[in-house]
Amino acid sequence: MNKGTLLALAISAGACFSLQPPINAALGKSVGVLESAFISFSIGAAVLAAAAWAAGGGGLAALRQIPPWQLSGGFIGAYFVTIALFCAPRLGMTALMVAIVAGQLAGALLLDHFGLLGLQARPLGPAQAVAALLIMAAVWLVQSRG
Repeated sequence: MNKGTLLALAISAGACFSLQPPINAALGKSVGVLESAFISFSIGAAVLAAAAWAAGGGGLAALRQIPPWQLSGGFIGAYFVTIALFCAPRLGMTALMVAIVAGQLAGALLLDHFGLLGLQARPLGPAQAVAALLIMAAVWLVQSRG
């Protein structure tokens, strides 16, 4: 796949991603915050189980041999979904999404700069520093209504 297609897929995932907090928040009003997160993850797990079964590749036997830190993605996902569905009705979607992007950028800059979690180190340059400052300014601007 070429870089343009990959970027288009990433943008489409981001656009769909903005739908998840208000959908889960609405569900949360019906069933509760933690229950909503549980339902969301259960449906996601069922969809992924079906996709993994249909693809027929890989194997869960290797699960016993991997380092425990590699399982933390599930905890992080649960934290993210729960916090996002809790914050969406309180902050509004624009503020929530800008804050999420700010957090993602800060985390990504640290991961890249130090080459953490098996990534190749890519030292922070001036363009990345400016991008971080601009996204922090965006968080402030979105919150400073009125």
